[in-house]
Amino acid sequence: MASSANQPLHPNAYAYHDKDVAFKYSNARPSYPIEAIKFIENELNLSKDSVIIDLAAGTGKFSSLIAQAGYKNITCVEPSGEFRDTCRDILENIKTEQKELDYKVLEGFSTSIPAQDNSVDVIFSVQAFHWFANAESIKEISRVLKPNGILFLMWNVFDNEANSEFQPLLSLFRGGNGQKSELMTSPFSQSYEWMNIFKDNESNEEFKKLINPVLEKKTFNYQHLTNTEKTIMAMQSISFIAVLPTEKRDALLEKMRAALNSLESTKDGKEFNIHYKTEVYITKKPSN
Repeated sequence: MASSANQPLHPNAYAYHDKDVAFKYSNARPSYPIEAIKFIENELNLSKDSVIIDLAAGTGKFSSLIAQAGYKNITCVEPSGEFRDTCRDILENIKTEQKELDYKVLEGFSTSIPAQDNSVDVIFSVQAFHWFANAESIKEISRVLKPNGILFLMWNVFDNEANSEFQPLLSLFRGGNGQKSELMTSPFSQSYEWMNIFKDNESNEEFKKLINPVLEKKTFNYQHLTNTEKTIMAMQSISFIAVLPTEKRDALLEKMRAALNSLESTKDGKEFNIHYKTEVYITKKPSN
């Protein structure tokens, strides 16, 4: 959700500068699998005192998980003031139980990270890097990472096969075969265009001085328990839906509600699971 400090955000990112959208994002969007947190604890060779940045931290959905896992030194960087407020409230609540938590929630961008050179052990960017997958952001990420510092990217990816009954709902706003529809005017993580910044630079020696362009991938299964009204709330927190004119947005949401109420498994307020493949991509800054 960030771009250069001297340039505006992507137009749709301004949807997140809204208190109501922040509330819906925080309360209705899915969390992330505990297995991903266990992977961080067991495989990344971090200590509980490691210096952590959550870049484009949003409302703190991921930051809260690593705070609850006992990581103490967490800086959340987020351009939206409304999202920062929500993130701060969540972490402050955790701090009442975990007194050693030392967190900061700061305004910043992928190209203007409020941290010193070579000072950060790991940068997490969760459900966000597709907004700023560019050379300028990679330079800034590399600047603040320590030598051998980790860049950890993660997304919840809708599992089309496991969620086949929801295809009528998806068809209201998504294109087929993983492509973007005309309605989807925001960067789309599942187009995997964000990968090009790495793939296009696999032979670029200058880029390799900044970050290893070869990504290690891990995948975890995740189920998000929800209901029709929470699903509609989550849809309202999607940037390209939130920026629609009110009449057009309301008509789309009513079609979504009707699609869910037409299914036996989701009608009448029933709780149901939405299945995700949570994809993790890891790389490192070189040692020298």
